[in-house]
Amino acid sequence: MCNDTNTIIMRYVNEILMSAIKKDVSHIHFEPYKNKLRIRFRKEQVLYEIASPPACLSQLIITKLKAMSNLNIAECRIPQYGLIKIKLFTKNIDFNISTLPTSYGEKIVLHLLNISIADLRIKELGMDNAQREILLQAIKQPSGMIIVSGHHGSGKTVSLYAILHFLNKPEVNICTIEQTIELAIPGINQVGLSSSNLTYATALKSVLLQDPDIIMLDGLEDPETLKTTITAAQTGHLVLLSLYTRDAPQTLTRLANMGVPPCDIASTVLLVIAQRTLPRLCKYCKVLVKNVPNDVLLQEGFSEKDVRNGVMLYRAHGCTQCKRGYKGRVGVFEVMPVTEAVSSLVVQGGNSYQLADQAADDGVINLRQSGIFKIKAGLASLEELIWATRW
Repeated sequence: MCNDTNTIIMRYVNEILMSAIKKDVSHIHFEPYKNKLRIRFRKEQVLYEIASPPACLSQLIITKLKAMSNLNIAECRIPQYGLIKIKLFTKNIDFNISTLPTSYGEKIVLHLLNISIADLRIKELGMDNAQREILLQAIKQPSGMIIVSGHHGSGKTVSLYAILHFLNKPEVNICTIEQTIELAIPGINQVGLSSSNLTYATALKSVLLQDPDIIMLDGLEDPETLKTTITAAQTGHLVLLSLYTRDAPQTLTRLANMGVPPCDIASTVLLVIAQRTLPRLCKYCKVLVKNVPNDVLLQEGFSEKDVRNGVMLYRAHGCTQCKRGYKGRVGVFEVMPVTEAVSSLVVQGGNSYQLADQAADDGVINLRQSGIFKIKAGLASLEELIWATRW
């Protein structure tokens, strides 16, 4: 590549990265196709195209991104993972990078790491006071397991980092095992699997030899390693775990389906948190929704009292202050302690519907109810809540 071309490509890539930082996007997608390289930003969970340079520049741009992250530019047949570091004035900006071989070349996704979540406090997550107190009681226990569940992009890692921030003290040894280390947290020993030849099993075996007090495993799906994790939680370690499940009751049945004996689930799991994130309505342009039928409101989870008193629903509009009517995110949570009644039901082999009924009897607010509180506060739309809790 000649110097002029190299300079042009470098300038172009930098402009894309700077634009992403200014617009506070979460991801940048570089997708090669036959006639173009499609470049898209993701913001507030929405993907939108921002550029489509011709295919003749595709490989040059991909190579430049790989070089910036110290990846092997000659290797294009297997996925690679890395990190791009940029200094903007006095601020350091990091992007996680992953490559994926596709039919027209390597697709690259950059994840803009939000440094602020490393210092996020539990009180800033968006739980109500009762939910927050239940969480604080659980994480003060010396041993046992706390599970955070939800789909990809639901904010599980943010919640786990907030818990770690609370627990991070000089007298405590904390180790994490993560697919990709989202952020380096001073005082915590973090293991990233994507940047090493380790598996969850080998990493956990080594971590247990490091005299840990608290262990965090993000995205564990291996049944055999899960059994080792359960044993760790039973033998003096506090274990934080994330799983991909629909809600808190289903998380407990998922553990059973992965081969964990029900008695171990009942005696080990302290708390399950299911969560979603909803796009936060822009306060400058949100629009009041009128004439919503009462039967629709009741069907979607509003109480008869809400309907009698009148429900103020808002939807997104869009203005110069936001992106498509949204600005930021708002969390909705189901915080379910494993009470004696829940434990008993687990041991008896109760299904997720029976567990949900018991949780409701215990006063647990489910995801839909948590979201309705956010809607009534004018923070989110009913449309987004229905979409987020559809599965």
